[in-house]
Amino acid sequence: MAVYDRATLLCQVFGDEGFIADSGDQGKAEDRLDEYTNDLCLTFVELRLLWKQYPKRAQWKNGKLRRMYDDMVQAATDNQTSRLRRNEATATTGGVGRPQSEGQTGPPQVAICGEPSELDRLRGLVKTLQRENRDLRKRLTKLKDMLEPAFV
Repeated sequence: MAVYDRATLLCQVFGDEGFIADSGDQGKAEDRLDEYTNDLCLTFVELRLLWKQYPKRAQWKNGKLRRMYDDMVQAATDNQTSRLRRNEATATTGGVGRPQSEGQTGPPQVAICGEPSELDRLRGLVKTLQRENRDLRKRLTKLKDMLEPAFV
């Protein structure tokens, strides 16, 4: 089965509320679907993000999965960098923060104001990164277990 078709089917399964309910919660549902993406060296969450980033079959047919993944990560990094720069510019101009009182040393205190959707997105990103970290630790353990008999 082509990777695009697999991603589409897995995302449809993930979109089924019954599947999520049977799994216990969204995170456990994602973990269950990881089983179908291991051969791609991706988690389900990563494959789903790729599927959202490249929604057309032609993009998958003409592209290499690794290149598409790298481009997606680079775009996210560039987006994050530009947000940080905007935040730094706001902080240095004092756009959102409290005025620096006389005698206060160091940078001005800046209040972080964000939309609830931004906060939810960041929480989701934290969960995704925690899940990826857990998956990488599992992979590392498996690799250590495979290598251990070779050096004994």
